[in-house]
Amino acid sequence: MRQKILYVNACFREGSRTADLVELMKERLFGEGEVTEISLGDLELRPMDRQMLKVYNESVASHAFEDPMFTYARQFREADRVVIAAPFWNYDLPAVLHAYLPSCSRCISPIWSWSVPRALPSILMKRAFTGASARQRS
Repeated sequence: MRQKILYVNACFREGSRTADLVELMKERLFGEGEVTEISLGDLELRPMDRQMLKVYNESVASHAFEDPMFTYARQFREADRVVIAAPFWNYDLPAVLHAYLPSCSRCISPIWSWSVPRALPSILMKRAFTGASARQRS
């Protein structure tokens, strides 16, 4: 069976060296896979606002993720491999990639978080702030 490959293209500057590298490496990166390309320069990505948060919370409560806001998350989850091509601008990734990535976790994290034990966040916080496991600190 052919792999589903999601190609996230954040290279939209004319003459992008990163895009040139992807062109040179296409056979190795994609092989015989079924490639879906998302060109981030063509999308109108928005951060979460109040209306989106309302829809998000309703979707999480009902475990229904059909709203268009979950499109990128479904594509990301269904891919066997994700290839992200992004230039390094001013010592950082492009802002459009920073806007895209949270949209990929919108229906992955709620589903995952329902199965996480309630104690786990506090255990992780203890590890983050003390450098010790919860067992060591108890």
